[in-house]
Amino acid sequence: MAMVAAGFSGGEAEELRRAMGFKRSEKRMQQLEGRLRSGMTRTGIVGEPADAIIRSITSFALYGFPESHAASFALLVYASAYLKAHYPAAFYTALLNNQPMGFYHPATLVKDAQRRGVRFSPIDVQESDWECRVDPDGRVRLGLMYVNGLRAEVGKRLSQPSRDGNESRAGALSAAPAAAASERSESSGRERGWGPASREKRGAPRALHDDFAAMHEVVLRRYRKLLENGGPFPDLILIDGGKGQLSSAYAALQELGLGSLIAVGIAKKEELLFTRDRDDAIALPSDSPALLLIQRIRDEAHRFAVTYHRLSRTKRDLHSELDLIAGIGPRRRKTLLTSFGSLAGVRRAAREELMKAVGAKCADAVLAYFARQAK
Repeated sequence: MAMVAAGFSGGEAEELRRAMGFKRSEKRMQQLEGRLRSGMTRTGIVGEPADAIIRSITSFALYGFPESHAASFALLVYASAYLKAHYPAAFYTALLNNQPMGFYHPATLVKDAQRRGVRFSPIDVQESDWECRVDPDGRVRLGLMYVNGLRAEVGKRLSQPSRDGNESRAGALSAAPAAAASERSESSGRERGWGPASREKRGAPRALHDDFAAMHEVVLRRYRKLLENGGPFPDLILIDGGKGQLSSAYAALQELGLGSLIAVGIAKKEELLFTRDRDDAIALPSDSPALLLIQRIRDEAHRFAVTYHRLSRTKRDLHSELDLIAGIGPRRRKTLLTSFGSLAGVRRAAREELMKAVGAKCADAVLAYFARQAK
């Protein structure tokens, strides 16, 4: 209307459209009214017709834009509610395949779907496609897209044979980029429970492996053990995380019938506190003794966990198969690895070469050990 009646350019019309979509845009509309009247005067529209056009445009800015959006959102809500009620598996599969959407974390969607009766099959390197899908039995099969660190090109290559039926998953692994790394990932996946055998052993499918699911699992294990031991239960549970982690912790407590326990989450960086009873975060003053105490508790938990994992990693890194050979201590182990480059190099070394490095007796012990391992 402004382009026809007032000669507005495309840019000016876009500015007017934005003003009409702005919250309570009377101020911005008033700024544009003078330009509208000047433009309509140039096109010969003055007096009552000009006033009527101005009234129509300004009135629409107050109710037309929100009304049209309300109608659109109402239709979207109705369609979403219908799909969720009548086709829940397809509904949640579509949401999982279009992450991130900026609303709910995938683990939250999975838990919500399970509460509504949707069944999930875990990620399986032999069965899963790249995206999640609804299987003929009605279960939602989680896709390889949720394997942390798996590139899309490798995951899609893995899932292709299951649709074509002409190539095995193992063949796809060997043909994919970085085949050796992929084979190690497949082996690791079987050990960690992605394959059919481990799934049968495990029983019920697990949710996605992420921060929220990890928090749920840790709280569930901790307080299930407390229940078995008869307590004691804490007066306050401090959760390292924001609203999402706190919700996951409460979900675990409720599963155990401990929903009455009080938990508080502390989010990093801004150091905000979250509770179950408030939608907004609590921001304590930076010099608050209470905040200082909570921070020290959180930091001590971090220090303990990091120290434990560093110690475990150090022990693992320092351990060698050579330590299992009688007569080979740390010094001779270092000599062997330095001389032959690796354990495989030691394994391939001839007796004469070993004798030069560690002497005849230790050379015979090394050869005897690897000979037993080869049988």
